[in-house]
Amino acid sequence: MVDSSNETEFNNNYDQNDAEVEVNEKTATKWKKRKNPSFTNEYFEKIIDPKTGDELRICKILDDDGNQCKKTYRNTGSSTGNLIQHLDLVHKIVSQENEKKKPRTTKITDYVKSTQPHLPHIQRQQKEGLLKWMLRTNQPLSAVTNEAYKEMMNIFDSSFIIPGEKKI
Repeated sequence: MVDSSNETEFNNNYDQNDAEVEVNEKTATKWKKRKNPSFTNEYFEKIIDPKTGDELRICKILDDDGNQCKKTYRNTGSSTGNLIQHLDLVHKIVSQENEKKKPRTTKITDYVKSTQPHLPHIQRQQKEGLLKWMLRTNQPLSAVTNEAYKEMMNIFDSSFIIPGEKKI
């Protein structure tokens, strides 16, 4: 009796292992198609080199004169890095996904335009510093209205609101 129960237990375990193996075999041999194929497929023609049997990609973008670019890349596997770089550098084409990832180039003037005035207590401290500088260096009150002074202050601290002659 003990032997038959062990045998049934063994058979049940064997059946479970068989099921796991079958599932694993199916998933191991099943190839999944890429969900998002590369955007480079639109711009490159895929051919097989008759001499070597290698897969080649040829750029099919037309220039202003209507001539095809024809830059050729050997495609090893599914690597598209060189194709993407070619499209970006030569033709200024980037995928929408990469466009979102690219950091926006910020100019210094963007910072100047987007700055807000300092808080009142900081503004007051800077006005006092300006007044001390004017008194110690014998500057006329009109120095604050000079265009060169305004440009210099904008470079040093664009958030500082330069007071007029009467507000110093």
